[in-house]
Amino acid sequence: MTEKKVESEFDQHDKKYTKAFQKIILSPSIQSDKVTLRQLIEKKQLGSPDKIIEGLCHHIETKIFASFEFYALAMYRVMEQKNDWTDAGQDRVKLSFLRLLLNLPTDQDISFSDYSKFDQVLAEKNKIYQIDSFSQDELEIKIKHPEVHVLGILYRCSDTNELNHLLEIVESSRRVIMGASGAWRSLLIGIARTKKIAGYSIHFFQTEEMRTPNNVHYIVGVIEQKEIAIRQEVCEYVFFNKWVPIFDGDLFQIEAMQADAPQDIAEAIKRQFADLLGVGDRDEMIAKKDQFIELMMENLVYHEVAHDALESSLSDMEMTFMDGITSQQETILSVMTEILTELQIEHQGVKGPIKNIADAAITEGNELKAKQLLFIYLSDAWFYDTDTAFMYPYTDILFSIILSYLGPKGEVNFIGLYNDLAGIYHFLSKWYMESVADIYAMIKNIKFMDGGRDISFVSLEKQVRNNIILFRVMNQLEPLRDKDEQGNFWINFFPYLKSNYPTEFNAIINRVVQKESELERLLLAKFGNNTHTGTLRVFVQSKMQELGYGLREL
Repeated sequence: MTEKKVESEFDQHDKKYTKAFQKIILSPSIQSDKVTLRQLIEKKQLGSPDKIIEGLCHHIETKIFASFEFYALAMYRVMEQKNDWTDAGQDRVKLSFLRLLLNLPTDQDISFSDYSKFDQVLAEKNKIYQIDSFSQDELEIKIKHPEVHVLGILYRCSDTNELNHLLEIVESSRRVIMGASGAWRSLLIGIARTKKIAGYSIHFFQTEEMRTPNNVHYIVGVIEQKEIAIRQEVCEYVFFNKWVPIFDGDLFQIEAMQADAPQDIAEAIKRQFADLLGVGDRDEMIAKKDQFIELMMENLVYHEVAHDALESSLSDMEMTFMDGITSQQETILSVMTEILTELQIEHQGVKGPIKNIADAAITEGNELKAKQLLFIYLSDAWFYDTDTAFMYPYTDILFSIILSYLGPKGEVNFIGLYNDLAGIYHFLSKWYMESVADIYAMIKNIKFMDGGRDISFVSLEKQVRNNIILFRVMNQLEPLRDKDEQGNFWINFFPYLKSNYPTEFNAIINRVVQKESELERLLLAKFGNNTHTGTLRVFVQSKMQELGYGLREL
């Protein structure tokens, strides 16, 4: 059977299902969940509900999967062409995508033959989807503006909720996420269990059937508006590759770790957690995998919901302006939004992971669980022993705060943390808002030099907005919704500025760096008690060692 015939038969199915079910699916009674599709089929006596729903569900799942697979292959091809593998790097991206296409378990080692199989599978899939027939520019446009057509209905990248509702209507066990990951979208489909928390749909993905290659194995959660994906496969990968090996080191390896302060502290944090979990060797750790993953996912859930709470507590300007700069360079502004997410106090029923940990100890009275959550959290927040240098300031700031409440031998002053958290959050959010306002004022007052003449920010803004409109018209893209327009402007403004006005762009980045230095001085004064004269990083490491976080002390 030729590919053309298969495609033709699938199109015929699509037309049949569209004609029969589009109006039904879009009807107010189905959309509002007043009546189920099964009940409606039974009422109208359309046939066997089981058979109809099974066929319709399979068709919808297949259509979505094929769309996601196309975008995944297109993104991987663009990554190859541009040699742009995101901050994750080529090795992480390739290994993660290889495991997906070859369906390799997270605890299975990859062999040399797997690389050959991967190249073969990749070539076969590229042929099926005719990836080579598209230019690099065409592929880039598609992966930045993904669309899914199902039953004649168009779903865009901001329509995750609507697409998941469609899957729910046809009784599918599958869910999707279409979130943001830097300048590109992050797509994922798989089998998931869903839990509602404070108006959010939390999808715990138990299996991942297709995902874009930017979803590497250290991205544990993705959010799109009120839809959140928690990747259980990644949690298991982290468990087997980061936590189980703490019992594998021989004497030589332990001595080598002790000689490197960041690694020594990282291992000591993990050992402290193992003590709190009550495990002393590899087998005992594996036996408690499910308990560990539940704890890890609890931290992740509160991190992801707090992201949205933060966005609602800050203005569009304060959030989207930062996103624009981050699209070109990681700065303290993007780091600070992560910090504020972690420290988010209760806001409209939503709180961040640190607040949840403090509540577990004080309001729930479960100090052991609170300590377990905290030390998993601290391990995830310790980046000094990694090559992810842009996250070092994140560790600087977070640990300089938490250290005020840590004592020796795993002791934690939860009462102090619980009482102080709101003040700390307001202190940092005030700094963030004032810094964004200061940098924005600087941009508005810059005279941009173009061919010897000055151009104001207002003129430059108009030019960028016109370029966006022209681009969308030329590529037959729908006009932007009002809520997306400002964010889209800043995402396009900073690349335009960096490309056409590099001197002015660098001046803005230098101002951001100055702001980071100011923050470091403020934190040293507030949490270092003015007794430390070095950098925040030196303060954090020396204080951790003073408290006994080293393998020799455990």
